[in-house]
Amino acid sequence: MKKLIILFLLSFVLNSFAQTSIPSSGAITINQIATVMYNLGQITLAEKNGALSISFLNGKSTLSDKTAPYSLSDWYGYGASSFYTWVFDAYNASGGEAGSCTSGSPTTMYSSSSSLGLSVVLYTNTSLTTPAPNGSYRISDNRYYVSSYTVAGQITSTGSCGF
Repeated sequence: MKKLIILFLLSFVLNSFAQTSIPSSGAITINQIATVMYNLGQITLAEKNGALSISFLNGKSTLSDKTAPYSLSDWYGYGASSFYTWVFDAYNASGGEAGSCTSGSPTTMYSSSSSLGLSVVLYTNTSLTTPAPNGSYRISDNRYYVSSYTVAGQITSTGSCGF
């Protein structure tokens, strides 16, 4: 009976620590990638338990390169620093490309990129699944305009507010 209780407790402890990143080297599997993505909130339990392909996971991921050919090696280190936080001084949904230079509300956004610039996609959540709304965002004297014309949440132009 003691062995059964110990095995149950050990199983509980091991399952309590959810894997949230892929190792930076060594063997990895599609199931391991799916588990990490599920634990990061990037796929649902039904998707994790369904038919998996590297193409499907790539499309749901925060990987910057979403074009074929796909490789498992693209996933090394995935999730280790899964997002960067950007606190904008102002956000203006209707002010055009320069809208946040004159008015707006402070807001926090997230991205998989360590720097802001053209083509970076901003998100409203840390799992990087909900693209930022269109509008102008400002950090200090720098302006970033987001338009879903090409990709939802993507920065399509940048500039200076000229303060």
